Amino acid sequence: MDEANSAREKRNRELAEFFQNLDAGSGEQKQPPKQPKTPEPEDRRRLEEYTLLNGMLYLLFVVPAAFSTVLGFDMSFFYLMVIVWAHEAGHGIACLLCNRVFCASAGLLGEMAVTLVPALICFRKKEIYLAGCVLMMCAGMSVEYTGVYMASAESPHGTSFAGALTGRPNDMTAENHDWSIVFTSMGVLGDSYEIGSLVEKIGDAISITFFATCLLALIPAVYGWVPSRLSTLVGAGSLLSAAYFILSASSETKVLVSLLLTAPLLWQGMKKISKLAAD
Repeated sequence: MDEANSAREKRNRELAEFFQNLDAGSGEQKQPPKQPKTPEPEDRRRLEEYTLLNGMLYLLFVVPAAFSTVLGFDMSFFYLMVIVWAHEAGHGIACLLCNRVFCASAGLLGEMAVTLVPALICFRKKEIYLAGCVLMMCAGMSVEYTGVYMASAESPHGTSFAGALTGRPNDMTAENHDWSIVFTSMGVLGDSYEIGSLVEKIGDAISITFFATCLLALIPAVYGWVPSRLSTLVGAGSLLSAAYFILSASSETKVLVSLLLTAPLLWQGMKKISKLAAD
């Protein structure tokens, strides 16, 4: 039994080293492996907190998205039930302080405040890159459904949040449709469908790309892999998403967005190849 446990621990260490070296520099003479340094109690506690953050966000958003997809629902089915409160909170705060146009657009700002902003903060620490990718997936879902909402600005229909709470279905009009107000003030209401369709495609591409990134990163993360570069983590999901969009004959916009997210990894690979060729 002890021999089996020892063999299992050795295999896990080897896998962790393998994933850790995936994004290590190539073309340089390898140094002898250093003995692992015993982490200080404070460092160990911080690492546990980072792991907890990654795990909680993964369980809260990625797992429901995968579950929805398997059941045949839209990937953001559960997410929209949560983010609607941030959307309405953005309206509530802005309407107390700002004019009507800014108040109408503040729903999207509220969503970005709880998704995009924390994602950018997470991207400053490699230990929580995964948490940042989960939040970017959520930001993509918000952008996607903002696009759907924008596309209906010229001919508003459906039930508003207030109408759902007060039992007044189909109450949406140009007077209470957020993007009817915004686009009218900008003089582009007639182009609302085209604008909304473009925004929807961009958001869909972002959400699917980071969803794929989170799925691909799960097993390496379980074995303790911490990417040294964000491009290494996102690049694999971007390549997979680009292949999916091309094979499924998706719009050129989605393919372009996924390829743009792949660009840093491709650039990094080209530099390594150039360096090897020069040596």
